[in-house]
Amino acid sequence: MKLEFLKTGEPDLDRLKLGLIILAGASVLIAVVSGYFGFSAALEATEKEAALATISKSREQRDADLRTAQASNSAESAGGIQAIRHFQESLNKLAGAHEVNVTGFQSTTALAPMKSSYGISDAPGWGMAMVDVNLHGSSRSVFSFIRELAYVPYPFEIEKVFFEPSLPSPNGGTQLNVLLNLKVFAKEQQL
Repeated sequence: MKLEFLKTGEPDLDRLKLGLIILAGASVLIAVVSGYFGFSAALEATEKEAALATISKSREQRDADLRTAQASNSAESAGGIQAIRHFQESLNKLAGAHEVNVTGFQSTTALAPMKSSYGISDAPGWGMAMVDVNLHGSSRSVFSFIRELAYVPYPFEIEKVFFEPSLPSPNGGTQLNVLLNLKVFAKEQQL
């Protein structure tokens, strides 16, 4: 492109201004279009992430429902103090799966009348046993165990939980000693 000069040998300033305005306008347009596409891509990524989170939660819920359904047969068949033994077996399996040691399990030897701590009315035909469970493991393992405890197929209530740090964990975090005070409910056996 050849610039035309005036008789003085100077380029036409109006044309230079126009060229600069067009160049600035094109730069702004490119920046706006790039920003739009960047925002659109970020929005799409956020929507995909939310969809994946929803799918993950539904899978977790489905897996939990499946575990509960598979174990419900054994939960319904046992009654009386035998149900407490089955609860202990389920607890031990869960602890092993989460690398938590059950260092103590102590239970009353007979069922007492059901008495909920949460204002739930008493259920005829049901009894309860007070259970103390001592656990030891890394903080990550213990909290994972407690989270999954909700899926044990036996009804129970947590009365108290005591956490006591013992040592730093080799993989980071802390080793914990935990005492769970539970009320475990079971159908009273018919004689």
